Amino acid sequence: MKSKLLVTLALILAQSSCKDSMTTQSQAPTPEGDKSFAAECARTDLTESQQVTFKAIKEWAKSEDCEKVEKVLSTAKVLDLSNKNLEDLSPLSLVGPLPELNLSGNNISNVEALRALTSLRYLNLGQNKLADVGPLGLLIQLQTLTLSDNPISNLSPLGTLTNLEFIFVGRVESADVTLDSTLPRDEEHCPTKTLSHPLNVFCDAHNTKAAEILNGVVN
Repeated sequence: MKSKLLVTLALILAQSSCKDSMTTQSQAPTPEGDKSFAAECARTDLTESQQVTFKAIKEWAKSEDCEKVEKVLSTAKVLDLSNKNLEDLSPLSLVGPLPELNLSGNNISNVEALRALTSLRYLNLGQNKLADVGPLGLLIQLQTLTLSDNPISNLSPLGTLTNLEFIFVGRVESADVTLDSTLPRDEEHCPTKTLSHPLNVFCDAHNTKAAEILNGVVN
């Protein structure tokens, strides 16, 4: 009798412990790495520049509902956020797989958030305030990249983009731009050394400074 009582008590304690464990797990906060676009979009403590970016994405998706916008983004082939006065790209790190992105005509100086968009094949960053293209070197699926009208300081990180076929760099503002010798170029468009991987580099034919920069001439 005593033995049966002890067994019953043990079972009750085990069931109680299991319920407590399940309750604790259900109440656990979502890890930082598991942020969703909808959850971040609905936050009330966003910075002003983040709000501008989320607003632009909502306008593009034609919806104010963050969950609906997230659903539209999940199947999007092209996201056009050109000329939206964007500065903060952090919301874009949550948009999921995206083949084409147009960010031209904004006030972008930091593209760190684009590291997450590893499915990008087409990226337009023309007419911004970008000086550091380092993070773009991780977007190894890129085939076309536009960087015209930016104060870029160094293009050598792009040497890792072996799938890149076209790069537009006309009217680069800085005279301190250098291209690493590993970055392939095409003589026909901007006279340079012909390397093993064919890449079409388009620069402004009337901008001799851009041509000199692409030839690795630094004043």
